[in-house]
Amino acid sequence: MKGQPKVIRYRGRSLGDLLLVGAWLLSLVVAAGLFLYAGHWLDAWLGTSPYFMFGLCLLAIITTAGSFYEDRSVRRRNAPFRTFRITDRFVFLIGPPRKRHSR
Repeated sequence: MKGQPKVIRYRGRSLGDLLLVGAWLLSLVVAAGLFLYAGHWLDAWLGTSPYFMFGLCLLAIITTAGSFYEDRSVRRRNAPFRTFRITDRFVFLIGPPRKRHSR
């Protein structure tokens, strides 16, 4: 069966994935900013120079990144497979060729 193209199954990326990453980055910036401010306030109140500020900011970054990684792995595990056939015009990094609509 030399004439038949090879079939590939993959879990593709979509615009929803891009929006999800953007939402996670926004939550990372907001959480880091809030924890940075809270750490600055604690440092001013207790008289400890930058320790709480850096510690709480690092805590916010690590927990947000961990939550993103966990959410992404669960979404990837539950994502449906997409099936397409390889043709001459297929480029792996871009994806399968799209149908062109005439205007």
